[in-house]
Amino acid sequence: MLLDVLIPSNGQLSKLQSLLESISWQTLQPDRVLILIHKPLKKEEQETLLYFLQRSVHPELSERIVLLTNLTAEYEPWKWVAHDRNVLLAHAKAKFVWMIDHDNVFKSTLFAQMATFWMQRKEEFASPVVCSPTILWRQTQKIQSQWITWFSYLIPKFRYKKMHRVERQKVLMVGWNSLFGLLETFQQFPFDTRFSRCYEDVDMTYRVQNAGIPVLVSNKIEINHMESTKNRLQTLFLWDVKTAYERARNRIWFVKKNANLFEKVQYFCCGVRLQTLWFFWNVLVYGGKDRTKLMKAVWNGTRDGLMK
Repeated sequence: MLLDVLIPSNGQLSKLQSLLESISWQTLQPDRVLILIHKPLKKEEQETLLYFLQRSVHPELSERIVLLTNLTAEYEPWKWVAHDRNVLLAHAKAKFVWMIDHDNVFKSTLFAQMATFWMQRKEEFASPVVCSPTILWRQTQKIQSQWITWFSYLIPKFRYKKMHRVERQKVLMVGWNSLFGLLETFQQFPFDTRFSRCYEDVDMTYRVQNAGIPVLVSNKIEINHMESTKNRLQTLFLWDVKTAYERARNRIWFVKKNANLFEKVQYFCCGVRLQTLWFFWNVLVYGGKDRTKLMKAVWNGTRDGLMK
């Protein structure tokens, strides 16, 4: 097998149908499309979902759709994306895998372009690489900031790169939703399930590039991220109590796990204080009637991140 496509999903039919339609038109067809639904389904719900997904594509591809649910695979529902991606990697069999979120669409040449890009960069760096395309916001030419080239521990901030003139960019880490590479590379660096749905992607790609495997973004290959419009707190991962708690906790765990001694001194002497104040300010201004609950969640997440 050459290529497996791995899709974690909440089971939203319309988004999955649009994604599968994009896959069905690819000039380089995948051997299998594995879709994991992270919420529990009843047998009737699973059969209905699979029926409509298979009707979204031509017959040849429909036979290659593998639906992983609580009824067909051994995994725990509601563990979110880090856990889901690891389950998908465990079921993958092809040499290459493309991990992509369910709310994307793209042109028919995407898979072939990315395979060619991977081979060229492998020859350039004399090493396997992990690749990501340029992510465009919906059906526009607006580039979403997802290529992290630098991270400040003193004043905690990711520096995002938007490429306009270079063909490709070697990055420090990648956040969000589209990664291509060898299955063995991803299995060597599984997602840390402690991070659940916040910092899991940047943690994984940061560990990959620290191990000497280049993480690259192409400026010539594009996909369209069809996400819903987000408000301020959704952008900051502070929109509800659970997410705000994990955001506050996981940013500290990320530093504990990946920073060197000097970086940790900067972060814990100054950075964590500034970042916590920044979270509180945003919750106070944009939190509305939930601001008290959200501020408490940020406080509890910060406490547990420091203590655990």
